Amino acid sequence: MNEQQLRAVQAVDGPVLLLAVPGSGKTTVLVSRLGYMIYCLGIRPESILTVTYTVAATEDMRRRFAKIFGEEDAKRLEFRTINGISQKVLQYFAYRTQKTPFQVADKEASTAVKQSFWEVTGKYATENDIKETQLEITYAKNMRLTPEEIRNMDTEVEKFPEIFRAYNAKLRQMQMIDYDDQMIYALRILEQYPEVLAYFREKYQYFCVDEAQDTSKIQHDMMDLLATKSRNLFMVGDEDQSIYGFRAAYPRALVEFESRHPGAQLLLMETNYRSRQEIVRAADQLIQKNRNRHAKTMTAARAAGGCVMEIRAVSRQGQYNSWQSPIGGMLSPVLMFYGDPVMLEFIFGILAYYLLRFFYHRHLEHPFPIAVSVLSAVSIPVIFCLLAFFTPRINVLGFRRLPLWGLPALVLLVLAFLAGRKLSLPRFFILMGNISYSLYLVHYYPVMFLDRAVFDFSTLSVMSVIGVILSVALSIGLAYLSWIVVEQKFSGWLRKKLLH
Repeated sequence: MNEQQLRAVQAVDGPVLLLAVPGSGKTTVLVSRLGYMIYCLGIRPESILTVTYTVAATEDMRRRFAKIFGEEDAKRLEFRTINGISQKVLQYFAYRTQKTPFQVADKEASTAVKQSFWEVTGKYATENDIKETQLEITYAKNMRLTPEEIRNMDTEVEKFPEIFRAYNAKLRQMQMIDYDDQMIYALRILEQYPEVLAYFREKYQYFCVDEAQDTSKIQHDMMDLLATKSRNLFMVGDEDQSIYGFRAAYPRALVEFESRHPGAQLLLMETNYRSRQEIVRAADQLIQKNRNRHAKTMTAARAAGGCVMEIRAVSRQGQYNSWQSPIGGMLSPVLMFYGDPVMLEFIFGILAYYLLRFFYHRHLEHPFPIAVSVLSAVSIPVIFCLLAFFTPRINVLGFRRLPLWGLPALVLLVLAFLAGRKLSLPRFFILMGNISYSLYLVHYYPVMFLDRAVFDFSTLSVMSVIGVILSVALSIGLAYLSWIVVEQKFSGWLRKKLLH
C-alpha cells in the first residue's frame, strides 16, 4: 500500500472523510481497514456496520473480505444498504410496539403511479412517464422536501404535486410503503423514539459508508444520527464522481463534512492505478474546473501510452436544435452511418481500389517509371493516414484504425499493382484473390480475439503493430482453410446434390 492508503486503513477513531479518486484502490482499503480493526485493534465484528450503495456492492465487499480473512469473520460482519438498515429499524420498532409493519411495495408502487397519473392528468402513462414520475417522487422524498418545495419543483412531469399526493394516498389505502418511505419512517422512529435510537447506537460502535457521493440527504441524516454518540463515522466517496443527482444524491454533505462533524479528519487517496497518464492528466484538468469540491489532484501510477481525443460539444439545447432543424434532420442519419469506423474503412478500401485501377490503366496506355507508380499509388492513402493519426478531431470518428488496418491492405494492393506491370502475377496474389471472400468473412474473429485477449489495438505502438501482423497472418490462414473446405469441397458437393 502507498502512504495515503495505509493512513486510511489505520484511521479508525472519530469522524473521517476519505476522498478517493477513481481507480485508487478504494474497495481494497475498505476491506483492509475492516481487517485492521478486527485483528490489530481487537474490535468485535458485530459492532461494525458497513453501508454500501447497492446490494451487489454489499455482496462484493463481503466476498472480498472472506477471500482474504476467512468466511467465519465475514459472517459476523454486517454489510447493508441504507434500505437494509431502515428495514431493521422498522422491524425492531414493530417488535417493541407489537405492531405489524407496513409491507414494502414493489410492483404495487408502479401500479399506484400509473393509476395516479391517469386520475390526475386523464392520460395513459407510458413506461417513460412512470419512470420519470418515480424518479421525481424519489427525489422529493429523499431530499425531505416540504409541500411548498414540491409545488415549486422544476419538473417535466405534468401536475406532479397532485400526482405525488394521489400516489401517497393510494399507498396508505393499500397499507403499504415504498422504499423511500422505508427510510423516511426509519429516520422518524430514530428521531422520536430515544429507546430505539439507543438500541442501535449500542449495537453499532463503528460506521463505514461507501460511495458517499451517491448517498441522499435523508441517508446522510440517518448515518449522522446513528454515529452521534460514538463519532466513529468513516465515510468514503468523491464529490467529483457524483452522477446520481437525479436520484437525489447529495454530494454537498461531503463538502460540509467537517462542519457537520467538528474535529473530523480529511484524508486523500489521489493515485489512480487504473488508467494511463494521458487519461488521468486530461481527466484531472477537467475535474479541476468543478465547483464546491475539496482540493485534490489525481495522479497516475501507470506509465504513459496512447493519446487522448478531444471532443467539443455544443450545449444540449444546441444539439437539439441542430438535430431538429430541417437540414440537421436530413443529414444526421447520413452522418451517423458514414461516421461509423466500419463504413470509413469500407470507403477507404473503395478509394484505394479505384486509385490503383486508375494508375494501372494509365500505365498500360503510357508506361511510366516504377518510382512514379509507387509514389502516386501510395501518396494519397499515406497522407490520409498521417492526417488521421495526428489530428485528434478526426480520431473521434474512428480514423485511428485506418493506419493499423488500412496500410496492410494498401501494401497488398500496391504489390499487386507492381506485379501487374509485368502482366503476370505471383502465385501468392492469385491465392489472395481466390480467398478474398473467405478472408472478408473470417477476419473479424481473430482480430477481435487478439485485441481483447492479447493486444491493445486502440493505440499505435510496437505491440499493436505485432498484433496486426499476427491478425493478418491468422486471418489469411483461416481464410485459406475456409476456401479449401467450404468454398471448394463443401460448396462443390452441395452444388452437385442440388443439381442432381
